[in-house]
Amino acid sequence: MPKRLAFLLFALGAGCVPAHPLNPDGSQTPHLSHVSTIDVSPDGRWLVFDGQGNGNADLYRLELQTGKVERLTDSGAEELQPKFSPDGKRVVFSRGAPGFAPSGYLHPRHLYVLDIASQKVTQLTDDSARFDYSPAFSPNGRFVAFDGAVPRNGSPHIYVGDVYMVEVATGKTKRLTHQAYNSSLRPVWHEREIVYEATHNAYPTEGMYLLSVSVSSPHTPALLTPKGANYYAARSCGQGRMVLISDPAQKWVWKLTVREANGAYRFLDDSVNGLMSPTFDPTNQRIYYLEGQNNVYRYDLQTGTKKQIADDLLFTSPFHANIQ
Repeated sequence: MPKRLAFLLFALGAGCVPAHPLNPDGSQTPHLSHVSTIDVSPDGRWLVFDGQGNGNADLYRLELQTGKVERLTDSGAEELQPKFSPDGKRVVFSRGAPGFAPSGYLHPRHLYVLDIASQKVTQLTDDSARFDYSPAFSPNGRFVAFDGAVPRNGSPHIYVGDVYMVEVATGKTKRLTHQAYNSSLRPVWHEREIVYEATHNAYPTEGMYLLSVSVSSPHTPALLTPKGANYYAARSCGQGRMVLISDPAQKWVWKLTVREANGAYRFLDDSVNGLMSPTFDPTNQRIYYLEGQNNVYRYDLQTGTKKQIADDLLFTSPFHANIQ
């Protein structure tokens, strides 16, 4: 399978087997498979995530104090990669039909915004030729950065992507890079720039990198991480600090990592099962993240301790969560 297509399918959780649905009255905790993204609300109350139940993936949220799980979407489409807005009232996500269209191309995906209180969903992007995913709100909530992928030279088997941003109020879209990367990008906002991951085209055999691009005046991306290692899935907490996943020795041992404002790295936890989707809570002292596909952990930066919050994707029956 071509690299870019494989990255797209991996990033979107393709090929996972559905499990069991919610009861019609919503009284039973869902059996879900494969969570690819988690995000903590700005007030620290909720964890939003995607998961597959009866059919395609939908969005859910977990109340961290009570363990209550609520379903947020049920459109019949595949809905993935939710991220909270800065005020916690909205969630941006990627939606589309799974798999391939009869033409042989992947079905296009677009970005949508869910207003949690009203349950109103608004479409944000609509380019039928582009595959939009990995959205993230800007700190002021005005913009959303995302990875936009298109077939290379018209081929349905090779997709290349760049970083874009869209203005939420108007839908105006701006392309920030012109690199045609062969890997997933997962852009995030960091200070006045957007940080994203990629196999750097200039160093294709040197691992996965974090790069940054200016929002106000796009330019050639700047390399943030050293060659000869893997760094990905970064999230910012402000003050120049980021949490990310790294594999410094390129030996498939994934490390929960904090990159300080001065460029120094703190390696906190490691796993051969793979780590995904790290995110700070509002205190910036605790990090939530996925280990493997089915476990959520919380790491306390002050005490250096790791605690499993939930197992088997939070969603075995009966529900099992270790919230305190």
